[in-house]
Amino acid sequence: MPLPVVLINFEVRRNKDKLKLEWQTSQETNNKEFVIQRSQDLRNWDNLSFVIGNGYSEKVHYYEYEDKDPFDGINYYLLKQIDFDGSYEFSNVISAYLSKQEEPIRIYPNPTSDILYISNPPEESMVHIKSIEGKLILSKKLIANQIDIEQLQTGQYILSLSNAKKNKSIFFQKL
Repeated sequence: MPLPVVLINFEVRRNKDKLKLEWQTSQETNNKEFVIQRSQDLRNWDNLSFVIGNGYSEKVHYYEYEDKDPFDGINYYLLKQIDFDGSYEFSNVISAYLSKQEEPIRIYPNPTSDILYISNPPEESMVHIKSIEGKLILSKKLIANQIDIEQLQTGQYILSLSNAKKNKSIFFQKL
């Protein structure tokens, strides 16, 4: 008796803070659906969702599912392929590691005399530079993760990066 489904690929890819599962079949016989399961410990599995199969087919089919709320850390996945008669088979287990901790915002070089580079800024950030006394000196949209501070007087400043969701401040020194 032929296998009900020939799975030719099953992989997981990171997509920002989500994990995308992709798989392909080259043949399907009596294939009702795939149940996507996830675990953190390889013992306890949760059903995340299901994807309808193609029933009977001898051509390649592509499937995907996006885990929009993966665990922080290791995520194990498997497919439970279910036939129309209720029988089922499991795929091999695949895994991906996802850290939900934010990378810290860094500015460099600090101190500097002209260009200040910013790593890991919030998306679509506005830059606000204030004096140590709190007076607003400069406000503009961040472009190319850098800001020209050559026109500033020598001294210490507060650089704030903000968007609709975040506001981060860092001290820097202009030489």
